[in-house]
Amino acid sequence: MWQDEEREPALHCFANDGLGFEPCTTWSNVPHATLETPSKPAVAAWSENGTSRVDAFAISAEKRSLIHSFEKDVSLVSNDEGYLWGNWTTVTQDAGPLFVCMPGDEPHVHFIRPSNGQLRHVYWDPNGTKWTERDGQNSFTLNIKPETLVVGCIAGGDLRFDAYGYDTSDNTMVQRQYVVSGSAESGYVGTLESSISMANVDTKIKFIGEPLLLQTSSDLYDLFTIGENKTMYHNRYRSIGAPKETQSLEGSFVSNPAAVSGSSGNIEVVAVGSNGHLKYGKFDGSNWGGWEDMGINANGAPFMRSVQGKIFLVYEVENREIEYISWEFGKRWQDHSEPIKLEEKI
Repeated sequence: MWQDEEREPALHCFANDGLGFEPCTTWSNVPHATLETPSKPAVAAWSENGTSRVDAFAISAEKRSLIHSFEKDVSLVSNDEGYLWGNWTTVTQDAGPLFVCMPGDEPHVHFIRPSNGQLRHVYWDPNGTKWTERDGQNSFTLNIKPETLVVGCIAGGDLRFDAYGYDTSDNTMVQRQYVVSGSAESGYVGTLESSISMANVDTKIKFIGEPLLLQTSSDLYDLFTIGENKTMYHNRYRSIGAPKETQSLEGSFVSNPAAVSGSSGNIEVVAVGSNGHLKYGKFDGSNWGGWEDMGINANGAPFMRSVQGKIFLVYEVENREIEYISWEFGKRWQDHSEPIKLEEKI
């Protein structure tokens, strides 16, 4: 389940009722591109000068290029086949798996360059109206496996980024904090501030799969990982300051986790257990509860999103079909809606 199978070209589903998935009836093909494996696309929805747009990024198999496609003003631009996407264009080459975060009103793209291990930063340049890679000034090497990179970000006078991933030498979790000063107009300059080992104080834990970084407030993060023993681990920390000791959430899992958080400090986490069923866990702001078997067979890592007080849990079932359920945030997951299958297969 950790290995991704070869898939058909990507599909995009757009729903404009404000609930994220209900109803999700209009599918459109994103322009075909041959992608590098293992490379997952990243998507950002934002507003450029009051105009809504959705930007998609991926790593092309040709020269490992970072490529980009976008859909502008999705509520207005459509045709008989669905919503319109632009053709893929190359932003830069020699790129690794990427991560997008939103410290302010615009997305920032990060990846680790495979040839030299350097962290790279791509941003929207309003002067040239294009995606621009920050120049080589003050670039730094993270010693993080590119496919495990996750980045948290905070907006302020400068942009603060917290990069996490598995160490290239021993697969333990490491943290790199850096600040990017300047602006899109003048150009960004990055400075590495600290490097912290995230390993457990007593025993160095080695990890598999991909970490999940959940930003639960402006400067508070929750990091979820799966160890080589298939146990899930959790670490809560603030952007400035050392993280707390890694906490075992126990359980046995065969997929990457998904999670959402609310204003009350609650966190709800779902992952595929060793029996192939989705397993549910909850943090009530003080303590973690035990894992509950949801009785749902899933073929891959789930996806969760909290929108307007509702939690949506999306997962793949048999025959590559996508299904989702939803429930009110703060209520029991057992009170979820009836499962709804989306029209297209993946």
